Amino acid sequence: MRVFTMIAGLILTGLGVFCIAEAGLSFLAVAFPVGLVMMFVGFIECLAYKKVAETEERKHFIFIDGLTTFFIGIVSISGCLTIDAAVIVVFGLWSMVAGIRVIGLLIEDKSYKEEEKDLNFYCMVIVSALNFALGVYGFYNSMLFEFTVLMMVGLYCAVQGLNVIRIGFDIPYNKPDLIKTKTEKIAEAEAEVQKAKMEMKAAIQNVRDAREAVALAEEEPEFKEIINEPAAEPISEIISNIVEPIDTEEKTEE
Repeated sequence: MRVFTMIAGLILTGLGVFCIAEAGLSFLAVAFPVGLVMMFVGFIECLAYKKVAETEERKHFIFIDGLTTFFIGIVSISGCLTIDAAVIVVFGLWSMVAGIRVIGLLIEDKSYKEEEKDLNFYCMVIVSALNFALGVYGFYNSMLFEFTVLMMVGLYCAVQGLNVIRIGFDIPYNKPDLIKTKTEKIAEAEAEVQKAKMEMKAAIQNVRDAREAVALAEEEPEFKEIINEPAAEPISEIISNIVEPIDTEEKTEE
């Protein structure tokens, strides 16, 4: 799946380069191949999201992005995008939302702040910023450089293709155990330890958040009223009301 994902990203990037090179054509002239490629890439993303070495929260963003790409491909093939302004709006929103998802994830996910920043992290930041900037620019294209529609589509596809390639690199390569060296096995064990530590930190943070929520709830006056309010029925009566119908049903069956 790692190889398929990177190939899909390369195809999408190649499509973007082709659209930029043939910027003088109309979008309708290439709508069908663009839609086919986007459907293929979206399908691969939907299959690959579970293989990515990320937390469940991060994986869901990849799945959503794949679904979005797939359905925009369907829209392109169906011939619904006949107006140039609509093409730029649809593809611009696709690019902008893809950038916003990752930027929001980087801000909200505390584990990113604790992890050591590597090349993959900075690639994620750069590609997401480009996606967001191009998506926003699409709405002001007519007032600035006035790129052709196919030029804008090519830019969107090229940058999003780079994002798919990055996702492919995030999928770990699992070499068969028979040909693994001792060093590779040790490195794999260390990676599992780091993953377990990340999950433990997330669990500890969830416990802390739950404790804070309970502490806030205890400060509310309604909480004290509920705790101090006497029960409408004694516990013994409540239990008997539950047990007696069961006994009656058993006797009836006998």
